[in-house]
This record gives sequence, structure tokens and C-alpha cells, in this order.
Amino acid sequence: MGIKDPTAWKDDLTFYMTEEAVAGDVEAMEPLLLHGGSKVATGAWLALVGVLGSAFGAVLLSPHIRQPLPFLAFVIVTRAAAARWISADGPRSG
Repeated sequence: MGIKDPTAWKDDLTFYMTEEAVAGDVEAMEPLLLHGGSKVATGAWLALVGVLGSAFGAVLLSPHIRQPLPFLAFVIVTRAAAARWISADGPRSG
């Protein structure tokens, strides 16, 4: 079996959008992409989520999680509750 040409998709013209259609899609998505809130609050929120995600990853990689099964269940339940709380109380756009 031969190697397929990675640039073959360039010759496929079955999908075509006019510039007007692209501009219409951009206008429709623009309110969702632009954030009118505080950049400092957004930065703090992203930093907090990053720290929590890093802590979650560190716990999952630690050797302690492989020890007793009740500890594993505790970690999974507390992380799921934290994720639920973060998604419920996180910043809202719109």
C-alpha cells in the first residue's frame, strides 16, 4: 500500500464557502468570542483553574493513589465534586 499524498485535500473542491458566507459566520460568532468583562478577573479565574487542574494531575500521578481503594474513591469523589462546583460557579459570558 502506497503513501497517500498529504496535500490531496487541496484539490478537493466539494466544500466551498463564499467570502460572504464566511463573513456572516464571523458576525454570528463574534458576540460569543468577545469577552466584555474584566481582564484581570478572567486572568485570575484562568490561573485558578490551571492551578486546580495541575493539582488534580499531580494527585493522579502520585504513588499514593495506587495504595488503598478507599483513598482512590475519596479522590475521585472529591475531584468530581470540585469540578461540579467550579463549572456551576464559574464566570458566565453573555
